[in-house]
Amino acid sequence: AIGAGETAGELEARLAILGAGTLGEILASLLAGSLAPTTQPANGSSYAGRISKADGRIDWQRPAPAIARCVRAYNPWPVAETLLDGKQLRCFAAEPVGDAAPDAQHVPGQIIRSDRAGIEVQTGAGRLRMQTVQLPGKARVAAADLARSRQLLGQVLGTVVAPAFKPVPER
Repeated sequence: AIGAGETAGELEARLAILGAGTLGEILASLLAGSLAPTTQPANGSSYAGRISKADGRIDWQRPAPAIARCVRAYNPWPVAETLLDGKQLRCFAAEPVGDAAPDAQHVPGQIIRSDRAGIEVQTGAGRLRMQTVQLPGKARVAAADLARSRQLLGQVLGTVVAPAFKPVPER
């Protein structure tokens, strides 16, 4: 079973160990040619397409549990990301918090709280607590540390900040 907080990287490492053990068990039969191929049943199987970097962009309209699963699935690559002040903010760990009811007071992507546990962001249904984040050119940090270093409350993640208007001088 996949652990509730297990990332894709952790699962891959665990499966590699299991796969190596299984290969050791069947290698003699494989070399002897005594293994019979088995066709995968069409029922219950599915195609998984190639993952792109764009897949890691967080859609704040989605429910908090779905976003938390994406954060785990895209760790270590391509890493879930959003925008903060128009700059990339990568998220390596997150969890849904509170109820999953939509909140009419806040818009999806809006930072509504920060404390020692992390940064809480409104989603399309419920709240997501970001726990480990990274800004461009910086080390990964606890989201709470990022919140202590700048004013985040009320900001909306995932939006591009428009550049300040600079009037063109008249000639």
